[in-house]
Amino acid sequence: MRWLAIAVLLMSGFPFSSDLPPRVGTYSGYFHTLQRAIPRQLGCRNKDSLSRADFEAVMKIVSDARQEGDARRAAECFTQDAVYSSPPVPAHVGRDKLFELFGGLKGSTMSAKIEWHHLVFDPEQQLGAAEFTQQYHLQTHGTVIVKFSHGLISNWREYDVPSDLSWQKFVGINAF
Repeated sequence: MRWLAIAVLLMSGFPFSSDLPPRVGTYSGYFHTLQRAIPRQLGCRNKDSLSRADFEAVMKIVSDARQEGDARRAAECFTQDAVYSSPPVPAHVGRDKLFELFGGLKGSTMSAKIEWHHLVFDPEQQLGAAEFTQQYHLQTHGTVIVKFSHGLISNWREYDVPSDLSWQKFVGINAF
């Protein structure tokens, strides 16, 4: 069993790191590593509908991929005809345009660190919303509303405000 897990990890290109638990020689250590590898390698996929946990996983994949400069993995979470906007800037339409927006083949020269503060999801409407802090060219705090179609993001609309303040100072006494 452990050799099968190792083979799957090696063939998938999973990046082994030192932050794994020190369970060398135990099945639980390999299982833990395999659990971490599978969502990373599978990425976003078509599904009839998302659960709250699925929504959170998609948002994590997008933020992790953007931080790692992996434009392809981030764009794969969007439908072919997805609309991505940050009003009043004109929208980007289509997965190919988003792939380029996220860095294209060359990848992003600067990572986009996204920290989610609150994630809210309505499974009946397949709508999600989140508050976030993003550090890219500058730091912004904002909100995003996301619509899903068959497990992929069909619409992404974000509103953000440039600010050097920490999230705690930004929200002030209205923190929750």
